[in-house]
Amino acid sequence: MPCLFFTMNSLRSTCVRLAVSHHGSRTPAITRTAIRWFGSRGARGHGWYVKYRAGEGGRHLQGEYHDRPSMEECEAWNDAVLGLGSTRVYMDLVVEPKRSTAAEGPPNVMTVPPLETLTAPVQRLEMDIATTVMAKTCHNFVTLMQNQEYNSTLLYRFEKQVGLCGGDILTNTGKTGRSHRTDRLSVSVKEDPLPMWHTAGVVSMLVSAVDEVDSRFFFCTAPSPHLDGIHRAFGRLTPESLTPLQELQSSILTRGGGIPTSYDLIVVQAGIVSEDQPQTVPSSGSDSGGSEDTAAQTTASSTV
Repeated sequence: MPCLFFTMNSLRSTCVRLAVSHHGSRTPAITRTAIRWFGSRGARGHGWYVKYRAGEGGRHLQGEYHDRPSMEECEAWNDAVLGLGSTRVYMDLVVEPKRSTAAEGPPNVMTVPPLETLTAPVQRLEMDIATTVMAKTCHNFVTLMQNQEYNSTLLYRFEKQVGLCGGDILTNTGKTGRSHRTDRLSVSVKEDPLPMWHTAGVVSMLVSAVDEVDSRFFFCTAPSPHLDGIHRAFGRLTPESLTPLQELQSSILTRGGGIPTSYDLIVVQAGIVSEDQPQTVPSSGSDSGGSEDTAAQTTASSTV
């Protein structure tokens, strides 16, 4: 018995499905009508950010981050969060003429030349990370550093007017990463709040799933309000480290997707600046409760 289905789909419109059956009569009979609504939550879009970049205003269309404070207030807030307790860490980079190569066939892995063959001078990036307020996020990052997981990894993507991405310790392509827990790709950092704004110089972990991070991170070289509330900002580069990154970003050629074509930016070493200083990074077994995080946020707010 033949059936015909007529479907009309559009955002915020009704989808009506008509099942028409022939029972020997000339006039088809409607035997079932199903009504379903689509697009009830609307579309977010990022047209506001295009206007923001052009200096024409613009902001988030919805969500708790739509009323972003002024840049001075954002910087003061970040200062207050780091002032509650921070640890200085470093990454040593080498900028070499491009020699990294992609392996043939799956998996897609970028192979980096052996570190002992690199001849360019080492450039050190130093940053302060919020080990008190963002305890679990910082513990994951520092443990990866101390385990030398970031050694021989690339800063694999340059996003214009946003920043530089790195930390894919598995493929060097940015498609995946792995947390300090070798038995899982990502770890939950749900207990950590989201207290820092993505301003120039901020270091942030890329969120791989809701409330989860792996090894991937990025350095913001310009204010990036579209990342607030999405990725986990947890530290900030020193001014002496931010300026060289901004110069590299503006001078190195890239192809589609922001992939550097002329040079490799290779991490050769990473760790804590001074092992003699007392560290505030908690052990992975510590459980930072929500009440402590709330107290940290309240203190930061009062400091600002």
